[in-house]
Amino acid sequence: MTTRKISTFLKSEKMPIFALLAISFFARLILYKDYDLLWDSAVYTSMGKYIYTMGKIGLWEPIRPLLWPLIMGGIWRLGLDVIRWGRVLEIFFSLGAIYFVYQIGRHLADRKTGLIAALLLSFSPNFFAWGNIHLTSIPSSFFVMCGLYLFMRSSYLSSGILMALAAMTRFPQGIIFISALFFMALHWRIYRPQLKEASKFLWGFALVVAPFLVVNQLLYGDILLPFKMGSAAVEKDSYAWLGHTNIYYLKKLLGENLLLTLALPGFIYGFRKKEPMMRLLLISTLFITLYYASLVHKEFRYLLVILPFLYLMSALAIGQLHSFCSNRSKMGPLLILAVVASIWIHPFPRQVEVQFSLRRTLPHENYLYLEKNKIEGEIWTSNPRFTVNSDVRVDELIYFGFGAERAKWLREHLDRAELVFVDTRDFPCAPGDEACDIEKSKFMDALKERFDCAAGASTTQFETGIYRKTEPSKR
Repeated sequence: MTTRKISTFLKSEKMPIFALLAISFFARLILYKDYDLLWDSAVYTSMGKYIYTMGKIGLWEPIRPLLWPLIMGGIWRLGLDVIRWGRVLEIFFSLGAIYFVYQIGRHLADRKTGLIAALLLSFSPNFFAWGNIHLTSIPSSFFVMCGLYLFMRSSYLSSGILMALAAMTRFPQGIIFISALFFMALHWRIYRPQLKEASKFLWGFALVVAPFLVVNQLLYGDILLPFKMGSAAVEKDSYAWLGHTNIYYLKKLLGENLLLTLALPGFIYGFRKKEPMMRLLLISTLFITLYYASLVHKEFRYLLVILPFLYLMSALAIGQLHSFCSNRSKMGPLLILAVVASIWIHPFPRQVEVQFSLRRTLPHENYLYLEKNKIEGEIWTSNPRFTVNSDVRVDELIYFGFGAERAKWLREHLDRAELVFVDTRDFPCAPGDEACDIEKSKFMDALKERFDCAAGASTTQFETGIYRKTEPSKR
């Protein structure tokens, strides 16, 4: 009986996608390496510690959504290795996003299109390499893809909840919820007769988001403060130091996979198809792409949430090309081979290794100093990564994302700190922002004047150091 079930499964339509997921899973286990978390990743984990200890350990940053810190903090609270188990969890979120990309492609076109989209996303060099560092792009993409699929299947309440979970993991993912509302407005004639059922989409979203808004009101007296701060952080030109121009994303996407050039033909094909749920996918793709393209602050990791949409568009075009060629010659199978080969053109392993190599290792002096010294006063840092493995509370993050005003505030309140970890690479000023440069110099001068340097290093490009006040002040 068991043998018959296995034989039936191997011959079923489900077998190819589960085989792909299995290969993806083992590839990630084999190729993923242990690295220190990134700046943002450490903040999420440390916020989780802060939540579960009621502020005794970790740090707090109002700019962040709360779902990912709750998840990371929950792993830590269970006594598990938060870095290792967080990465395992992120692998499963990656596989979940790949699976629902397959389901959406299958639902809108056919199984072949779904498999192509899933294959391309599964071995996307950037989706692969950035999938083990505790950032919110991968889990939020899972929630979005699952939510979109459920919406297409008319499971409106569940879809609304999943869309809200996506937004509470990464705020800009709320654009997909707005896209769905816009889609419903465009197709009012379809949804008006089933208004009661469709309204569950709104109720599902509100069910998750409302508690977050209440918490904002209680903590800050402003239900929208995290959204306002997040918007200001990525829209101000203080991030122009990255030097990323308007064509930055285009260049990066072409370097990701040349088959992404087929996303535009796929978009046009989907538009001409005039199928309502296809329009939903197109609207979502357009809205989320335009949002990120409009930001001054551009980093490729932001595009991770767009890759599932773009690969679905590319898969639509590839699927049509395959059908066209198959009907006229035996070139169809060769096209599928080209899809697989394109993944390795760069090649794939080298690209993944390049992404891994970009992660800066945090000096171990920070960990060792905290182990050997008792700190009773406030701890300030420009890099929160040490807090992942240290059960201390960080009272202030040093960054100049808001320019000279923020730098001046930090200098004026510096006496509150007992211990300060600094790395000037973590808080650069925008090119040409002389006011910020002046305030940054004043801050470093004040730090060296009022604090003793316990450890440090400097080059012509940056300075690092551990500074402790001569006469410690208690919290």
